[in-house]
Amino acid sequence: MKWTIQFNFVKKLNNELQIAVAENTKVGDELAWDSLDENPHFDKLEFHPSNNKVLKRLNMYNLISGKIKLNKEWEDVDNITQNDIDFITHIYREEHREDKDAVYEHEDNSMSMIVSKVDTDVWEKPSMEWELKTSRSSLQIMEDNTKLFCALADDFGWQMKTLDLAPNTTIETNKLGDKCYLWFDKGCEINGAARTGTNIIKKLNSDNCTIKNTNEETLHLVMVYK
Repeated sequence: MKWTIQFNFVKKLNNELQIAVAENTKVGDELAWDSLDENPHFDKLEFHPSNNKVLKRLNMYNLISGKIKLNKEWEDVDNITQNDIDFITHIYREEHREDKDAVYEHEDNSMSMIVSKVDTDVWEKPSMEWELKTSRSSLQIMEDNTKLFCALADDFGWQMKTLDLAPNTTIETNKLGDKCYLWFDKGCEINGAARTGTNIIKKLNSDNCTIKNTNEETLHLVMVYK
């Protein structure tokens, strides 16, 4: 396993979830796996109900800003077919706003996509939710200072959504699931109270909360819930 992306912020939440954020990234930084069993909690990987060669990792990634490249390489033993490639490409293009505009490349034993951040003003699923079950894979930084959010859980069931709030905009957000955490990349107002700093995390205990972006730049939010 190769790991050159440095996560500047790491926080464990109640021994059930770990949040990590990479900010000061450089072109060429990457996370790379040479075999499937190098994935965290390999024994708990979840597979798509309609295709057992498409999986969801326990470490969920979300592109906050910048550009990344996801590359998948396979061997004959992986038994990846054109139907599998078409299946995962359809998921990307139909279910994820960033992935439908991604740049795709496909060779005999590999496929890749370059994804650029696309803001959304409603809660949406992140990119890269599903991927092919292949021997080798990598995630590479394609633009300096790309910001990458990662949530790592010990068990399945956690979900992720993302939202980008324009300056001087207020929204009311409903709690999802029994356990729900919100991450903010910068300060804002939460239920009328000012929060300052970066990488702010709030656990939602009530059914909803009001969020106001008091910055001159877009406020990036991620919700992780179960």
